[in-house]
Amino acid sequence: MNTNKKRKSNLKRILAIGFLLLSLIGTVSMGMGMSGIRLFVDIPSLILIILFTLPMLILADLFEDFIRGYKIATGSFEYTLKELKASKNAMDLCIKLVYISSVIGAIIGFVSFLRYIGDLSKVGPAIAVSILTVFYAFIINLVQHAVSAKIKKEIIYREQ
Repeated sequence: MNTNKKRKSNLKRILAIGFLLLSLIGTVSMGMGMSGIRLFVDIPSLILIILFTLPMLILADLFEDFIRGYKIATGSFEYTLKELKASKNAMDLCIKLVYISSVIGAIIGFVSFLRYIGDLSKVGPAIAVSILTVFYAFIINLVQHAVSAKIKKEIIYREQ
């Protein structure tokens, strides 16, 4: 790939990610104003997804293939068909793991909600953990599905 095509490709990716972020921020700020954005930041929910997903990828011996998937998506290197298929497999597993971890986060949030049902000051944060974990999973998997589709496209071109 020549340098000009690579620059255009990278610019498209940056614009797509920027558009996604602006869409999310715009949607939230229209409903609640700019101060509403901080309501969508919950580090424990994000950590829960990461701490469940990454060890499972390592346990399945697919972590390197997962990382390679993102390298493939940037178009930086050439890979064999076998490496492409392994990365597609890792990406598909990661998508499932992120969804599963969001369900685990939702269950943790609901259990916490039930524990503190009598204390209204603690009910809100408990529900927020359960909802935001699922929200983060969907946002993460938006990107993961795009990467997976890019890998699938490369596999299709190579198999022809």
